[in-house]
Formats: sequence, C-alpha cells, structure tokens
Amino acid sequence: SDKGFSETDEAEVEDVNLLTQEQVDKILADVPKDESGKERARLKIKKAMYELGRLYRDRLSNSEKSVAILEELNQRYIGNIHELDSWYYLYLGYTDLNDAAKAKVYYDKIVLKYPTSTYGKILLNPNYAQEYLNTERQLNRTYDEVYSLFEQGEYQAVLTQSKTNIGRLTGKHQLKPRYALLMAMSTGST
Repeated sequence: SDKGFSETDEAEVEDVNLLTQEQVDKILADVPKDESGKERARLKIKKAMYELGRLYRDRLSNSEKSVAILEELNQRYIGNIHELDSWYYLYLGYTDLNDAAKAKVYYDKIVLKYPTSTYGKILLNPNYAQEYLNTERQLNRTYDEVYSLFEQGEYQAVLTQSKTNIGRLTGKHQLKPRYALLMAMSTGST
C-alpha cells in the first residue's frame, strides 16, 4: 500500500477569518505615521535604553548587561541626548569589569568632548566631588543662618543677606527660589 496520506487522512484546513479594517486600525493605532511621531518614538527608545543600562549597573550590579545596552544605544543613535551620561556609565561599567582599556576609551571621550561637565570635572579632579559637597554644605549653612534671621524678625538683614547670597549661586540652584520666598516675606513684613 501507498505510504503517503490518502485524501481522507489529510487534516481539513479551517477557514481563516480575516481581520476587519477596524481591527487592523486598532492594532496599528500606536505605530507612528509621520516624522514627528517617529522622532517621539525614537526619543522614548533612547531614554528607555539609557535607563535600562543605568539600572542594570546601579540596581542589579550587572555591569556586563549595562555596557552591552549602552554600547548598543550609542551605536544605534550616534550623538544621542544621553551620550555623556551613557559614556560615564560605560566608563564605570568597564571599570567594574576590570577592562581598563575600554574604561580609558570612555574616560578620554568624556574629558575631550565634555571637560567642563560634572563628569569631566570628576574624572579630571578626583577631589571634585568632595569639594562640590563641601561647597553645597556651606551654601546650605548660609541659607539656614538667613532663615534664622527671618525667624528672629530681622527682615532688613534677611533682604541684604539674601541678595548677596543669591549672587553667589550659579544656574538654577535649588536655594534661589527659597531665598526669593524669604525676601518676599521679609519685604511684606517691613
């Protein structure tokens, strides 16, 4: 007898129900259609890759996965918004993995392209982080002294000291709005 299948042994092919246009539209609803939508999607991907790489090192102590993800991020999206941060994490990750040569690659990239960044300053001056913390502690102590003057009702002294101290703060320092509030309350009280 024939070793092949007879017609009666063959499985019957069921009818495949095709999706309606409404179902197709629902499935594809989140797929970006224009360039701005595609760019938003790429930004989300870049951020997710950076965050994942950072979490692998910081929370899971898995530097191998961290460097793999961050390397892929920088290969897929050259010059991305997370470049500096990811380079620093790559430097840390390769240092964790005792790969001095690759750590040096990222050290050099950071100090060459971003020497004045916080990471650049930390790499170029190992004491930078401690000096920065000491400066922040001093600024906070100075604010506490001005706040104490406010509590004592020394409103004119608060105004004078606040103006001086705000001049010492750079960028969007966290103490600026606190000084502004003290000045506003002192002005209202004089």
